[in-house]
Amino acid sequence: MKKLLIPLLAVLAAADVRGGVPTPERIAADPSCVRFDLSLYPESEIGPETPPPAGYALCYIAHYGRHGSRLCSVESDYTTPLATLEAAERRGSLTRSGTELLASLRIISAEARLRSGELTPAGAEQHRAQARRLSDRCRDLFRDGTRIESLSSTSRRCILSMAAFCEELKARYPGLVITHEASERSYPLVYAFGKDPNDPARYAAFDSVRHTTLYRSLMREPDSATVHAGAMVGRIIIDAATLSASRQVALTRQIYKIANSLAGSTCADLDLYRYFTPEELYAQWRYANYKLYLLCGPSAQFGAWIRCMASPVLRYVISCCDRALETGDHAASLRFGHDNTLMALGVLLGVEGLDLRTSDIDTVSARWSAGDYTPAAGNLQLLFYRHATTRRVLVQLLWNENEVRIPLPAVTGPYYAWEDFRAYCLEKMEEADLCYR
Repeated sequence: MKKLLIPLLAVLAAADVRGGVPTPERIAADPSCVRFDLSLYPESEIGPETPPPAGYALCYIAHYGRHGSRLCSVESDYTTPLATLEAAERRGSLTRSGTELLASLRIISAEARLRSGELTPAGAEQHRAQARRLSDRCRDLFRDGTRIESLSSTSRRCILSMAAFCEELKARYPGLVITHEASERSYPLVYAFGKDPNDPARYAAFDSVRHTTLYRSLMREPDSATVHAGAMVGRIIIDAATLSASRQVALTRQIYKIANSLAGSTCADLDLYRYFTPEELYAQWRYANYKLYLLCGPSAQFGAWIRCMASPVLRYVISCCDRALETGDHAASLRFGHDNTLMALGVLLGVEGLDLRTSDIDTVSARWSAGDYTPAAGNLQLLFYRHATTRRVLVQLLWNENEVRIPLPAVTGPYYAWEDFRAYCLEKMEEADLCYR
């Protein structure tokens, strides 16, 4: 299929999924804008949709959702800074701010003990709210006996997200028949960056990239000057010089992670951002944002490999769409996974905003914020509409429940012909697979 360009008017009409990048000035007014990969789901930003053309009715939904708000992913994110500040307390080396921070960390760490990475109550509610909105959309599609298939990563937070979503659907439509799976078999179907026993060469090729000097140099932890670690640690520990530069960096990075995780947790009333200046928070966000851009975004360095790793997940999505549209055996296919796979799917599809290709951190920091694309419970939805008489099928793309465009001419508004969209996806997957063949 020949490469196609979006008409200018379509670009101008497209809904913008981006909330804007943080700046020190914006952070001073609202520190929560640096939450990065733990940004809360932007429910208030869901805009109006373009109605489907006359004669078309919803017939199928393909949904890929990231898990909802979670705690920090590893136990050491809590225990290491807690131990560092407790050691300083024993030396009598905590400032007043350090003493206040330690008190907060003790409360937070006790709440998170043995629950690292777990879905929070807010995270579960994010998925229930999405399911309610989907239920409202599907009044004519969901009937007694309607079948829905649901797959999840084997991660607990993804399984619990799937459970919250499906329980809400079932509460609204008790007659639905919903199947669930979260197994080693389904794992490669919802997670793009794990080992797939059916395709070991792809992972092996990508793994070799991750061992290159370039990859390792870009992924290493920042130095103290990059994140202004010395100044921040100096305000909480009197003898901060006794900590190595790397330990100071680690301490600030972990406090930043904890601060980002609080909004969706039971400790949301605690504020750890106040221990940073706006410039320090910006430096933390800038580093973390660029690293995620490299890990699963459209970067000039690794974007081709990101598309390659997302290809099998998209191929499975398309195969399920083919089956559902041909047989009508499922009204919806729901998948629950992680931010890296969701973002990689957007990169592969060329979703607006996820097509920014650069190697320059300044450009990324000025134009691209991961939290705008893959917040907690972020999602991609493909909505299929069939004409009552011609049986023609159109597909609409929603990102975080807002209309988005891809570089493909639409039939009308944000609606693409299924045969065009399918051909476009096949071409994108074939191009992506060239990376390791």
